[in-house]
Amino acid sequence: MNTLQRIIPALILLFISPLIAEFLLGDFNIRQLGYLGIFIPLYGASALFIREIVRRTRRG
Repeated sequence: MNTLQRIIPALILLFISPLIAEFLLGDFNIRQLGYLGIFIPLYGASALFIREIVRRTRRG
């Protein structure tokens, strides 16, 4: 498995986690999607951290 195949799922998780947490739950509307730059480090980093813990402990 090359590096790009390992990085793409992590990047998708990084960008999709704030969308699910904020936009799909109705906390902000389409005009406020520019705020994703603020939410990506908050939600995305947490999701990546949890993903790495689960993968390294071979639980998922």
